[in-house]
Amino acid sequence: MLKALLKLIIYKIFSDLKQAVALIYAAASFFILLLIYIKLLKISRKSSSDELLGGEAAKCI
Repeated sequence: MLKALLKLIIYKIFSDLKQAVALIYAAASFFILLLIYIKLLKISRKSSSDELLGGEAAKCI
């Protein structure tokens, strides 16, 4: 009985640990993708503003 209870507790701890690791991995992946998206958005905004001002001519101003 005690052995089965101990196995149940160990299984519960490991399944919770797996869920916690999966949650941390998912959150980290989300933030990394968010940072990449923000950087790409800044780059696209910068290039579109250069095009509006005339590309190379805007850099000289």
